[in-house]
Amino acid sequence: MKDLLDQHNIPYIIKDRESGGYMKIYSGFSIYGTDILVEKALFKKAKNILDEFTSK
Repeated sequence: MKDLLDQHNIPYIIKDRESGGYMKIYSGFSIYGTDILVEKALFKKAKNILDEFTSK
């Protein structure tokens, strides 16, 4: 997903849920998941790009 956003020049922020950031450091992964945040003005564009990719 990050690569797709990078390819389309859509800035984003990665945010781990709960204590996921600490779990990634300790165990290499998180059971809590990760959010990818984009600007509100670019949300529709980002969603369309990601939806198109996942529907293939």
